[in-house]
Amino acid sequence: MKTLLLIATALSLTLSAYAGEGKKVTLNGEGVCAHCDLAMAKSCANALQVKNDEGKLVNYILTGKALEGVRVSKKAYSNITVTGTVTEKDGQLILKASSVEKKTDKES
Repeated sequence: MKTLLLIATALSLTLSAYAGEGKKVTLNGEGVCAHCDLAMAKSCANALQVKNDEGKLVNYILTGKALEGVRVSKKAYSNITVTGTVTEKDGQLILKASSVEKKTDKES
């Protein structure tokens, strides 16, 4: 039981360190497929991979109306900027996007 409590506390602190749950953030990273590239979802879904201050990759599942009609993947976009609110659900970070700016590899 103590181990579960420690894990839950560590996860909570980790989420706070990355963005703070429910806080508005702007993140720059690589657009990827949560299913094909990350094996984080049962079907294809937009995701964002960001390097944290320690150089480790942090993955966010992207949701929100700003993504309607947008399909990000490694094959199409290497650099996107997403503004939105971060929450955690079932051990995954969810970024509800209020705006998305994407740059094709040709524009980089």
